[in-house]
Amino acid sequence: MIGSSVFDNPHSSAFYPLSYGQQALWFLYQIDQESVAYNIFTTVRISSKLDIEALRRAWNKIIERHAILRTTYTSYAGTPVQRIHEKQEVDIQITDASNWSEDYLREQIFIETDRPFNLEIDSVLRINLFTQSVEEHILLLTMHHIAGDLWSFDILLNEFQNFYIGEIEKIDFQQEDSAENLSYIEFVRWQSELLSSSRGEELREYWQKQLAGELSILNLPTDKSRPPVQTYQGETHILKLDEQLIQKLRNLAIASGTSLYKITLAAFFVLLYRYSNQEDILVGSPMLGRLDRKFKGVVGYFVNPVVLRTTVSGYLTFKDFLDQISGTVKEAQKYQDYPFPLLVDKLQPQRDPSRSPLFQVSFTEQKQRWGEPLKNLSCCQDSGLQMEPYPLGHQRGASFDLDVMIMEAGEVLQVGWQYNTDLFDLETIARMAEHFLTLLEAIATNPEQRISELPLLTQTERQQLLFEWNNTTTEYPQDKCIHQLFEEQVERSPDAVAVVFEEEQLTYRELNTRANQLAHYLRSLGVGTEVLVGICVERSIEMIVGLLGVLKAGGAYVPLDIKYPQERLAFMLSDAQVPVLLTHSRLLTQLTKHSAQVICLDTDWDAIGKQSSENLQTIVLPKYKAYVLYTSGSTGRPKAVIIEHRSTVAFLSWATKVFTAKDFAGVLAATSICFDLSVFELFAPLSCGGKVILVENALALPSFAATEQVTLVNTVPSAIAQLLRIDGIPASVRTINLAGEPLAKKLVQQLYQNTNIQQVFNLYGPSEDTTYSTFSLIQPEDNIVSIGRPIANRY
Repeated sequence: MIGSSVFDNPHSSAFYPLSYGQQALWFLYQIDQESVAYNIFTTVRISSKLDIEALRRAWNKIIERHAILRTTYTSYAGTPVQRIHEKQEVDIQITDASNWSEDYLREQIFIETDRPFNLEIDSVLRINLFTQSVEEHILLLTMHHIAGDLWSFDILLNEFQNFYIGEIEKIDFQQEDSAENLSYIEFVRWQSELLSSSRGEELREYWQKQLAGELSILNLPTDKSRPPVQTYQGETHILKLDEQLIQKLRNLAIASGTSLYKITLAAFFVLLYRYSNQEDILVGSPMLGRLDRKFKGVVGYFVNPVVLRTTVSGYLTFKDFLDQISGTVKEAQKYQDYPFPLLVDKLQPQRDPSRSPLFQVSFTEQKQRWGEPLKNLSCCQDSGLQMEPYPLGHQRGASFDLDVMIMEAGEVLQVGWQYNTDLFDLETIARMAEHFLTLLEAIATNPEQRISELPLLTQTERQQLLFEWNNTTTEYPQDKCIHQLFEEQVERSPDAVAVVFEEEQLTYRELNTRANQLAHYLRSLGVGTEVLVGICVERSIEMIVGLLGVLKAGGAYVPLDIKYPQERLAFMLSDAQVPVLLTHSRLLTQLTKHSAQVICLDTDWDAIGKQSSENLQTIVLPKYKAYVLYTSGSTGRPKAVIIEHRSTVAFLSWATKVFTAKDFAGVLAATSICFDLSVFELFAPLSCGGKVILVENALALPSFAATEQVTLVNTVPSAIAQLLRIDGIPASVRTINLAGEPLAKKLVQQLYQNTNIQQVFNLYGPSEDTTYSTFSLIQPEDNIVSIGRPIANRY
């Protein structure tokens, strides 16, 4: 603690203004004084004997040398100020860690780094020494960001080596810049003078021009919903690059006249472009803030994030894009002295409390700048410190959604992925890191590749995605057609109820009889193999009779919705050239523009009912057309999609393996037969002994007579959401299939609050691929609502 017990004569201290960066950190500190998001630290392994008293004296000299390490913070007359104290004795906590495992040691280090600072009374630098043996120690330096940055740690560690050896060898060692011995207060004064000068105006104008217009928000896919207010919980995932890749990247840097930082930064932009599919991308990148070299040896908060804004085009080669990024970085470095907090204040971007302003991801370069051979100390070889980095692997806290750190120490190059744990899971970040590594490998091998063609997936992922997940081949009845699956089920359960509509119901035998009579009638009119038959009827049991009758006759049905505009109906009838049209007599006035022979399933049934009730012996092959659906098409012009029996049978075979008899006990059939969801609702239950419960639309579920018989609902998310709002899902429903619209995690969670609901499936697929292509059983605890994997026999 800083106070009368630590500082001598504290009343002689003075108040000084804060830099713009310090002001921003003081503001955040006032919001949450227990936050450790702005605790920064470094750990070093010392492999040599230590003289503890010499160590104390060395650190006392360092603290005496740097006034900012003797500074506390407060408000004076409503303005934040820093108070420099004349003297502070170093407080080094020494802990015996000789019996600790490495995991326990790391855990204890994190406990120390996660202790908040009281900026008004605490020392801003904490020093811990964990002693593992006489010659093995871990030195931990923890600092609040308001007092320093990572460059400051390099200064402190270099000075510690020098001052410690000076103490051992009884040498009055002086740092090379001791003549100036500037303090951070000089920087605050220098910054104020800069910003009030013409150069300050030039800096402001540059950044306002660079960040003009609408600033895009980077939409990275997250594992969790974004909290309404930005959080700072974080972890770090470390990825080490192998020596061969590092050498390739160094060679590329030399050949391109650039640096490892710019190459990896350009690769990071490519990764974000490929993940987000956005071209205008903003990334923050901390600059040292020490363009004026007189501040090179000063400890303090100099680092200043700049906004690197660039347009990523997939048509560019990486080499060309690297040139573009190099120019962007060069300009940003030239204008880096304009304080980021002041820039935010001047730009006044639309603030979102859930995100950091201007950018949400950051890219940082960290180089080890300590541990170089000491000058003018030729007698110190035996007393020197053997120091090396001691990476912890997982650092806590996250100032942004994602901060990628390129960490270079000698020949070692690591990439740290510091991420917000309230947004991302470790698995996701580890996968992203591997994708980044794949990009770097491809870039180092051939930088002339187009950005859009650079590989992203690892070899394992490619194998899994292209082969393992697509190995969906399963046995299914390849010699059967849709109606034949139904006929086989009629033999197995002739007296089971097959379809219910309002007060009417038919057993499998009765439904088969009527469908056979219609099929024989259609055959007498010339309907045979792959002949298209239009069907435009109101929702009724006759609708299902009509569909089965067409299929049994060998034809393919073309559904038409009487609610469509007459122009669309006329186009579809003309385009399909159907020779026969099934309808109801009351709809004839709306079906005028066609040349098809009309069969009214109501008024013509006397003639139809006289036909044979036996199954037809028609040659219908699995490769023949089963139905033709008209979609809107990409241009708005209706487009015909032709589906064969075999693809539908494969789909139905999958459905009857995934869903149980209990699921199919009562399937709500609410979808228009003009949409492919109806294929599942009608033919899946009818091919395995289930019951089809016909309704006009899904929202009618609470009001019709058979509501308590419904066990499976197959609809779109917007419809199920409305049923939830009106409490319209009966207790009998156990399975819900949702497709056709994006499915929100919140909706899934709301559905599972109904304890009777046991399964919620998310399904996806275009009409061209026979109703569904992929499926996923979503669990209540799932953070991501995925469209899942291919269904059986889909590739």
